[in-house]
Amino acid sequence: MGLGIGKMSSCRCGHSSPSYAGFRTADEIAAAVTERQKVERKKMLKNAPKPDYTKHEILDVVEVMGWTLVKIKYDEETNYEGTKIILYACRAAELVKAPKTAFDPHFCEGNHLSPFARFEPTDKGWNAAIEFMNQNPRA
Repeated sequence: MGLGIGKMSSCRCGHSSPSYAGFRTADEIAAAVTERQKVERKKMLKNAPKPDYTKHEILDVVEVMGWTLVKIKYDEETNYEGTKIILYACRAAELVKAPKTAFDPHFCEGNHLSPFARFEPTDKGWNAAIEFMNQNPRA
């Protein structure tokens, strides 16, 4: 049977310090709780189904100076309601020809389209991406 935090131990040794499940300070308790939460979250994410990034809707596209900015809503993604703002280092015409798998939001090396950058999926993020494109023209 465990003790609640701050409860006195029922040990009969005569030592009367409060028992914190083997920890002495609040910092030690917080660190243990944080570590346990990290482990539990890692397990949860490992077992979570992987989203199918071919299931998406293009909400907006802007081409500026050789860059293409795309706002995409992924059907099976939950962060920010599934919306991502992705910058590609290509013209929009290249994205139109690309297979649906090109819209995977993760960075990847190789001879295929991959995001150059992602931005916070808010108006602030969209505006920052536009500003970046205007200040960094591609050939």
